[in-house]
Amino acid sequence: MSLPSAKNLTPSFYLLYLSATQTSLDQASLNSLIVLAERAYSARELGVLERAVAALRSRSSAHAAYYHALLQLRQPPERRRLALPLIQSVIESPFPPLRARGHAAMAAYQFINGDFDEAARESEKVLAVEDRDGWASLTALRMKSIVEAVQGNHFNSLAMLDSILPLAVIVGRSDPASLHAYLNSLAFELIETGQIEEANKVAAHISKSPLLGKYDEWQETLEDERLKSRRSRIVIPFPSVSEDEEAERMKCQIEIAKLMSKPEQPLGTLRQAAGTLRNGLEKKGDL
Repeated sequence: MSLPSAKNLTPSFYLLYLSATQTSLDQASLNSLIVLAERAYSARELGVLERAVAALRSRSSAHAAYYHALLQLRQPPERRRLALPLIQSVIESPFPPLRARGHAAMAAYQFINGDFDEAARESEKVLAVEDRDGWASLTALRMKSIVEAVQGNHFNSLAMLDSILPLAVIVGRSDPASLHAYLNSLAFELIETGQIEEANKVAAHISKSPLLGKYDEWQETLEDERLKSRRSRIVIPFPSVSEDEEAERMKCQIEIAKLMSKPEQPLGTLRQAAGTLRNGLEKKGDL
């Protein structure tokens, strides 16, 4: 597999790719590939994700299947069905955190295909995996709130979203896209429950995301006529990311990658890290 041109990748993706696709098959290389796949998926860089999947096949078939499934879920309906056997294989993985993510992927698959009850059940299966990571927890809980919304229970959905704000902030420190996906759901439910001023405040955060152009659903929320009719003049600046914060984000993602690929080391250490991070955020006033 040839290396991509630097012209086709952002500097951060290019450096990650060079690190991840070295000839060695050591744990560090696997971790780098997982981080690359995570970032590519979050940024909707499907070409980069496809290359990461190809490189993962020689290192971990379970992880390759997971990210390949995510790739297929972004495809047209006729190709999307190819994700199902991949997801089923991930659910049978020896890695508990990966199994949780497999159920999350299955929930997404069922939701896309209109089986909302099954999507909710798969989300419950995510939460039943004790050694899951924060991303899986947030994704499952947000999916449950989305199912409530689809069924017309907008106040229930909003209450669920309100309750997981601290988790969304914690996960967002390493994966900003997850935080903004959460904020998008929150803004939508605020609109649906008539709380337009609050929805505008949340929308101000979403509008400053550098990934806005990659997510059609975020743009649809911002273009909602109910929101535009009472556009708030309050501007909430999207915080810039310093080099230190980017380094900390990368460190966190590497730690998550390590835990995702070691079945003998459950995610209790990740929960401890999340607790430490939350304490730090509280001291800074971010929570």
